[in-house]
Amino acid sequence: MGRQKQIFTAASRLSYNRMALNYFTCCEIFKEDGNNLEERELFEAFNGLMERFLEGTLTEEAVAALREDLISQMRHITYYAVIFQVYEYVMNRLEPRFILLNIPELDTPEKRSQWVRQYLFQENGLETLNERVRNAFSQLPVRLTNSRFFTLMRQGMSAYQGGSQADFDSALEYFRIEALLQPQLEQWERHTEIREIFCRLRGADYRNMDEAAFRAISSDLEDAGMLLNQISGQNVLLMDLVNDLYALVLALPEISLNAGESALFHSVLSRSLQLFRDEAAGREVMDREAEMLFVPLEGGQEAAFAQWDSLLDEAEGDEFSAGLTEDQRGKLEKLRPLLSSSTFAPLKGEKEASDASVSEEEWEEKVSRLEQDLTASWKGQPRRVVRGIMARLLAELPLVFTSLDEMDAYFLGSLESCSDEGEAMMSVKLLRELDEMDELDDDHEDWEGGWL
Repeated sequence: MGRQKQIFTAASRLSYNRMALNYFTCCEIFKEDGNNLEERELFEAFNGLMERFLEGTLTEEAVAALREDLISQMRHITYYAVIFQVYEYVMNRLEPRFILLNIPELDTPEKRSQWVRQYLFQENGLETLNERVRNAFSQLPVRLTNSRFFTLMRQGMSAYQGGSQADFDSALEYFRIEALLQPQLEQWERHTEIREIFCRLRGADYRNMDEAAFRAISSDLEDAGMLLNQISGQNVLLMDLVNDLYALVLALPEISLNAGESALFHSVLSRSLQLFRDEAAGREVMDREAEMLFVPLEGGQEAAFAQWDSLLDEAEGDEFSAGLTEDQRGKLEKLRPLLSSSTFAPLKGEKEASDASVSEEEWEEKVSRLEQDLTASWKGQPRRVVRGIMARLLAELPLVFTSLDEMDAYFLGSLESCSDEGEAMMSVKLLRELDEMDELDDDHEDWEGGWL
């Protein structure tokens, strides 16, 4: 077997093994927790594709259509996650009105400033400093005029001048999502309960909020978080299945699996679908079937991945590429993202990146447009919501300070200009919690790397 055929064979075996295991898991999840009708419908759409695949009639276009549907769904999920995080920012800073904060080590402006300065100027290298600055932007009080904010934004965005057009456009798209400048994503045909929560958050009076309203909005945010976590988890599972099915549609015509191997995979997939649609098949039946179905597949996924990974390196060579037809090259370019760890990555040709550099004129035009759109979107918005958006954007910009003194002046000034004692204390409290989480992550990494 030639090396070119081997890479498609490895892709097919990897996809078959992964899909067989993930499909059975998905069947169990939707069988036990199938109340989410929108995701249930998407899973049934996948089942329809699976039936056509087993019959040998599935087309690439049909799989691509469902993949695009799931990508669109995840865009909406991501956008609403940002929306709810902005409102969570607001509610965190309102909390001290209704819940007493008892933090003696942060109960004066001097103590808070001292802690922040110590946090920022620990000597742990530039990478750690950048992360601490991002955290500080995301949590410390924001007291900026629009013009001062745009000055900082321009300082950060200047890092893209003369750089890659693709990187600049990607950053702008990301900032627009973080700034809630994609209102079309609010028109979500699915999940009306999430839109209803959003409407209640948008209509709340954050300036004059009483305790009853605070607790009601806090409950809404908690419900929204649980819903989005559930929906996004199910979408990732579904997308993994679609990616592997797509990979099989591309790779199988290029190879010839032996009859026994092909029959094994088909029987696992067919039986999984049958069990899902059998209402009488409960957890015990599913567990018993799993033990029998997956014994023959043990070790197959690891072996197929090792072969696929090894052959990918060879595929970069001219000799390997010369043995491929143009159609095979196109398939291989799609297989790379489909079998990667980036579940929602665009396929080759779906979003071609520009290699051109960003001119000064183009940079100015696009940044000015972003400023105009932000200014327009903030009109009529509660000031606390605008501050939440500013905090998120500042935290995502490349480093905006030209010196440590400038950084020191900004963050200590942000604390001094905050006349709301509760908000100032809560902001530093939240920053301190981020620091503690980072330390736990570092300790975990040290243990993994040093002891094993």
